[in-house]
Amino acid sequence: MQSETFLEIWKQTHKETSASFEEDVFWKTLYPHAQFFARIVWRVWRGFFSKDLEFIRRLGAVTSAQEAHLEVDNERYQRPEYGLLRRHFKLRVSGKRAIHLVKRAMREREAALQLDASATNPVNSQACFPSAS
Repeated sequence: MQSETFLEIWKQTHKETSASFEEDVFWKTLYPHAQFFARIVWRVWRGFFSKDLEFIRRLGAVTSAQEAHLEVDNERYQRPEYGLLRRHFKLRVSGKRAIHLVKRAMREREAALQLDASATNPVNSQACFPSAS
């Protein structure tokens, strides 16, 4: 059985489209200090963040935290940050925040699957607690 992608898990838990997936993950992984200026730039020049949105699309295809680490490392190596806004003011998504978001989503999904499995296969209570007869 193939593992679910981050995008599939996100859609199941957030009930949203892939377009809102990109925006939601963008705002959740953006550096906190950049939120204010990013909102201004987002309204005026959304294309400034095209690199970040492309990264988020690729992140949506990962099926494990290890793949997320590889995707972040690949992004850092293949596309180093240039420019005053992106490099010095960090007006961009955080790789670390992206990894944490993927890990949390995968962990929550795994916990939900375990909970579903335990609900559908209840343990025989008499096997665990034999009667005193």
